Amino acid sequence: MKSFFILSLVLTASVSFAAGNAAIERSLEVTAGQQADFVQKFTPKGFTRERVEKGSVVFGEAPRMRWSYTAPEEKVFVFDGSTSWLYAPADRQVMIARLSEEDRKGLPFVILSNADALRASYEVKESTANGVVTTRLTPKTTSALVRDLVVMTNARDGRLRRIEYSDRQGNRTVFEFANYRKASIGASTFRFDPPPGVEIVRQ
Repeated sequence: MKSFFILSLVLTASVSFAAGNAAIERSLEVTAGQQADFVQKFTPKGFTRERVEKGSVVFGEAPRMRWSYTAPEEKVFVFDGSTSWLYAPADRQVMIARLSEEDRKGLPFVILSNADALRASYEVKESTANGVVTTRLTPKTTSALVRDLVVMTNARDGRLRRIEYSDRQGNRTVFEFANYRKASIGASTFRFDPPPGVEIVRQ
């Protein structure tokens, strides 16, 4: 459960990227206010078999988001920019966490929201081929928590299509996005009210 919690936080995809990454800035601008289907693939270090999860995500203004996992089990992850909620109906449990500044340093897209930190810590290269813009970020030091971060966007409409990265432990995570549509966003979209009777765990 905790590993899923950390992995979900990694996808703070509605953030303001550092100047100079025009393709990613455009992608996140058009993504805000949109809903998309996603597939998440996680491969632990030393394994070849990946864990696959599916669902839909609603992106709000930076860095709010709401992830609804439907397979292989139902989960809901909500982030309002500072507080996150992770609800697993099968466990009857809600995990609530408030991100510290140190926590944020370990999340790739929060890292990217800080232009100075990005330039100081990563080499950024952008290329375009077959209608896809690929932005690769390589850490300058071996101490970085996030390794080999790659963001792929559509050159035509700017939509985010794929994110992949490795963490310092050697685990690999991939997110793929498709079927974008306008999201219905209300006051409660980026908050979560725990159902009655569930266990609440604060981290």
